[in-house]
Amino acid sequence: EKRLPRLFEASVASAEAITEALGDQVRRAVELVLQAMSESHLRALANGEESPLPGDAKEGYEASVSVLMRVIFLLFAEERGLLPQHQMYRDSYAIAGVRVDLERQAQNDTEETLDHTWETWHRLLAASTAIFSGATFEDTRMPAYGGSMFDPTRFPWLRSTNAQGLLTVRVSDRVMLKVLQAVQIAHVGGEARQLSFRDLDVEQIGYVYEGLLGYSAEYTTDVVVGLHGKSGYEPEIALTELSDLAAASASGADFAKKLTDHLAKTQANAKTATARQIAKAFEADDETDAADARTRLGYVLLGRTEVVDQLAPLHALIRNDLRDFPYVVPAGGLVMTESPQRANTGTHYTPRSLAEEVVLHALEPLVYSPGPLDTENKDDWVLRSSTEILNLKVADIAVGSGAFLVAAARYLAARLIEARSKEGLTVDDNEDVKRWAIREIVARCLYGADINGMAVEMLSLIHI
Repeated sequence: EKRLPRLFEASVASAEAITEALGDQVRRAVELVLQAMSESHLRALANGEESPLPGDAKEGYEASVSVLMRVIFLLFAEERGLLPQHQMYRDSYAIAGVRVDLERQAQNDTEETLDHTWETWHRLLAASTAIFSGATFEDTRMPAYGGSMFDPTRFPWLRSTNAQGLLTVRVSDRVMLKVLQAVQIAHVGGEARQLSFRDLDVEQIGYVYEGLLGYSAEYTTDVVVGLHGKSGYEPEIALTELSDLAAASASGADFAKKLTDHLAKTQANAKTATARQIAKAFEADDETDAADARTRLGYVLLGRTEVVDQLAPLHALIRNDLRDFPYVVPAGGLVMTESPQRANTGTHYTPRSLAEEVVLHALEPLVYSPGPLDTENKDDWVLRSSTEILNLKVADIAVGSGAFLVAAARYLAARLIEARSKEGLTVDDNEDVKRWAIREIVARCLYGADINGMAVEMLSLIHI
């Protein structure tokens, strides 16, 4: 009688830790996809070509978020058997097994070889089109699901091609490998845990998305350098500012103080490394590490040797992205930035338990007559008919990631099944009946709106 409650407590704590880890990893994966798009943009400009990216940097960020949420949605749907099990779909469109294949390729050769292939990116674009428009696989037909998340016309520049017929925005297999690892493997307490999207709760996916609302993107006018710090709160600094601070410092300790004072004034929400760690990194002089850093800096800076020369002495201060490349964005590139939107819109993650409690007390008086407004004795409550339940209209006008509407769908679906059982219309309370009931409630009873269009879009995908 003591062991089981402890196990449940540990399970809940573990689920929360995994969810938090997943949220941070997905944020870094979005940042990496944005970097890949930025690199396509900068290479085009360096070659005297027109940039494939839109002028509005915010649209670039939204596309990066959409890429990640497409991946998560596909994994969620595939592992739950909601998409075709046909061999052609698995061979040409499915995402679930791609990570293992890419890891095998990297082991047989090196990860660097994946920098020069883009098969997974093409697969994701093809799968997105199939989800949106539908597809036929010999004897199996996948219906067109539509939805703005997979609409190929929403971000048409993701599919634009050059004179040679190649995509102008290309995300390498190495980037996609790191993206898939970020969403399929949670690193918690020093352990790497494989995630099952079959068991992942929709509220957990909602939490992941909510964290992305706190960011946007902009085109930078200076080289931007990412520094070490607490995961999710790492500071970024312009190279000009970093160089000036370094030049004015007499020692590592002096530099650490100047840097932390500067960041405290300019980035109040950032959480830097400790002063001791900063001083040690500033004074690092290992020649092997420095040579390796120059090579990796040269890759992300597209061979701009003058910038590499400036950053090489400071390489130990720079944090790595998911590819283990230094997080450095050349001038003119896209950089991920904090957005005030989350604070301005009051967006916060709503735990399932809270949503269910609110929904219970809000909807009980509507589904029972007489009900809680008439008598406290539950034995006297009478459930309304299935027709009356389906005629209810429930709206959330600040829907966020949909926690309250999802709780409402579950509650009303359970009451609908109960009502139909009493009417002799439903016999079995199995998964098919539950799925039918939720779909009926969603289609006929629930409405949601939000000032943030991406929130509504996520709700329609991950919950409904």
